[in-house]
Parts: sequence; structure tokens; C-alpha cells
Amino acid sequence: MQQFSSSHHQPAILIRTLHRCLVGILLFALCEGTAQPQHASPVGDALVTIDYIPSPNFGKVSKILRDSRGFLWFGTSNGLFKYDGYDVHVYENVAAPDTVVSFQNRVTAILNNPDGSLLLATWNGLWRFDPLMERFEQFLGNTRFGDGKIEALVRDSSGTLWIGTRSAGVYSYNTISNDIRHYSIHDGLSDTVVYALLVDYRGAVWIGTRNGGLNRLAPTTSTITHYRHNE
Repeated sequence: MQQFSSSHHQPAILIRTLHRCLVGILLFALCEGTAQPQHASPVGDALVTIDYIPSPNFGKVSKILRDSRGFLWFGTSNGLFKYDGYDVHVYENVAAPDTVVSFQNRVTAILNNPDGSLLLATWNGLWRFDPLMERFEQFLGNTRFGDGKIEALVRDSSGTLWIGTRSAGVYSYNTISNDIRHYSIHDGLSDTVVYALLVDYRGAVWIGTRNGGLNRLAPTTSTITHYRHNE
């Protein structure tokens, strides 16, 4: 693990623009088509303004997550970064203690787990990271997920994980029954290259693809509806 202090003159990443985008996204999510009085909006309490974060080289930042202890985690093309308000800690190309397998430095998505650990989507499958022990371990290591490159990861209200891959469509993992289901073109998906996932307030899973437009998957019926820019 490398560490970079904000007290040194390190190159910095400017994320004020990202902060403004987050404001817009939060406002959209809060409104849900219904006007809310200004004083009732919790947006001001939910956002933290950050101007600069010292960094050696973040590369491409795919995900920013705030954990239960207030630390910021960055999933990037150069590994996993943590910012504690003072220093940046870098976790890159870390192999599991009993193997030579690593997540190959590219972290595309991060989720908080109920036990305080982090679930990472990478270009080499899913990984669980324990921030206290600073230990990585493969998650669902026996499932390959196509070529192993995962681009999107979300969890719905029931705890089911939805996994979007770069070559094999979408997988769902039921954390209670441990069942894994695969959705591909044969199931109605318009493209197997998935870049984005979103679970809406009704529980439907929206799937953004490279060439197949937008898909809506209804988990209760497993039906998939396509939406393209000209429809």
C-alpha cells in the first residue's frame, strides 16, 4: 500500500464538476416526479464539498463511494484508492494471500457491504476488501462472468446483486439462496456489452449497453424491454 499526504505538493484531481453532477443526480432521484418544498430536501445535509484530493495518478475514475466511517473510496483504472481527509492510500495489484490472482488494478464499481467490507467489481471478477485488515479475497471466484471483466454492479432492496459484464450480459446473485442467474441475448437482452446498471424504486433493473440501447428487466417476470434513442 502506498500513501500520499495532502501536505505535500502532489498532483491533484479536481472533482468540483463531479460534485455539481452529483447534486443534479440527487435532485432528480429525490423528486421522482413530485414537487417537494425546499425546506424538506435533505440534499444540503447529504453532500460534502471537496475541491482537491492529492493523488499520484488516479487514471480513469469509475466509481466514488463513501463508507460508513466517512472515508472516500475511488475505483480507478490504477487500483483502489482511499482518501481519509488528509492522506490518499493506494491499493493496487494486490493478490489474495494464498494465490497469485489479483484484480489487475482496474476497479469499475464499489458497494458497501453490511459487515463494513467493500465489494469491488473489477476486470478480473468480484473481490471483497476488508478495510480494517486491508485484505482482499475473491468473491464468487468459481463464477467466471464471461471473460471476467465487470463494468457495473448494483444491489437491489432484497439484497440481490446485479452484475453487468463487458462480454456476457448480466448476472444476478441471490445472497440468500446463493442462486446465480445469467441474462444474455437468448433471454431478450439487446447487447452483451453492459456499461451501466440502475435499480429503480419499483425494483426494475435498467441496463445500459454499448450498441443495444437501454434495457429494462423486470425481476419478477424476467421480461426484458428494449428502448432505443429513436423510440
